[in-house]
Amino acid sequence: MHKTQFTRGRGQMEAIPFRYAAELPDEEYPLILTTGRILEQFHTGTMTRKTKG
Repeated sequence: MHKTQFTRGRGQMEAIPFRYAAELPDEEYPLILTTGRILEQFHTGTMTRKTKG
């Protein structure tokens, strides 16, 4: 990946404000279950198959 530096020089990062989830656990539903994936973490090609191998 990036061995010595980012392709465009320094990496660009930006802080974002914290937000609580739209629904929080309560007595009726005490657990938060997820698939373990978020949009940015899909495997290469899962969404578009345009990435060269």
